[in-house]
Amino acid sequence: MGNPQEEMAEIGQVGREPSPDRVDPSAPLDLHYQLRQILQQQIERGVYKTGDSFPTSRELRERYGVSTTTVERALRWLAEHGLIQRKAGRGTVVAAPSVTSDLSKLSGVLDEIESFGLVCSTRVLRAERFQPTDRQSELLGLVRGEPAFRLDRLRAVGDDEPVVLEFGTYPSDIGDSFLAKPELMAGPLYQIMETEFGLQLNKASQTMGASVARTRESGLLRVPIGSPLVYFDRIVYLTNGRPVQFARCYFPASRYSFHVWLRRTGTDPSVGSRPMREQIAALADDSWGLQ
Repeated sequence: MGNPQEEMAEIGQVGREPSPDRVDPSAPLDLHYQLRQILQQQIERGVYKTGDSFPTSRELRERYGVSTTTVERALRWLAEHGLIQRKAGRGTVVAAPSVTSDLSKLSGVLDEIESFGLVCSTRVLRAERFQPTDRQSELLGLVRGEPAFRLDRLRAVGDDEPVVLEFGTYPSDIGDSFLAKPELMAGPLYQIMETEFGLQLNKASQTMGASVARTRESGLLRVPIGSPLVYFDRIVYLTNGRPVQFARCYFPASRYSFHVWLRRTGTDPSVGSRPMREQIAALADDSWGLQ
C-alpha cells in the first residue's frame, strides 16, 4: 500500500478536484495525486475495461504533460490498489474488480464472485485421499489414523486473473462422493454438498489473518514473493454438528475485501467461548498440515 504519511498529507490538502481531462500545475494537489485520480475515474467509468491494455508511461507523459516520476508514482498507486496489473509480454492491463465477501453469510467463494457479475474459472490443483495430520483429524472429528480427502483449487476471474487459492480437507466419505463425480470438483462446493450429496450445511467458524506470499502462493496467485495476502481458516458444520470441511483460502490483498455488519448487543449464546478459543489457537498455527 502507499506511504501512510504521504496518504495523510494528501487527505489533508484542501483545493479543487483535478479536471477529469488534465492535471493542473497551479492546483494545491500533487501532480501524481491528480493523475491517479483521473486514471482511477476513467477505469471506474469504463473508459478502460477489465483486460484492456492501459496507456504506457510514455503515452501518459505526453498526454498529460507530466514527468516520468509523476507517471510512475500514479501507476504504482493504481497497481498497489488492484486497479491495474503489469504483465510480462503484455504491458499494463486493467485488473478485474475486487470482490467483497460478506462475513455474516456462509457462502462459497464462487457464489460471492458470481454475485458481482464476474465470470469465474476453476483449476483443480489436487484431489486425492491422504493421511491427515493429527490436527486436521481433530478439527474434522476423525479417529486418529482415519483417511481424509483433500481438494486444492485455484479460482480466477477476467483475463485468467487468480483471486483465491483454496486448500480443503474433507472426511473420506465426502471425498468418495467427489471422486465418483470428478466433474463436480470445480463447482460451488456448498451447493454441491447440499444438492448432490444431500448434506444440510448449518454454520461455520472462521478465523482471518494476514500473511505474505511465499514461493507456492506467489507462483499460483501470480504475485511477487512477499506480497500481502489475506487468508481465512474455516470449519463448516452440518445441522447435526458434524464438521465436513476444514479449509484455508488465500486472497491477494488488492483483490479482495471483507464486509460485516456490527451490532451493539449481547453475545450470541449459541457460540461457546472455550471451543472457539481452542479452534483459534489451533488454526493460528501454520503447521496445521498444508502439504
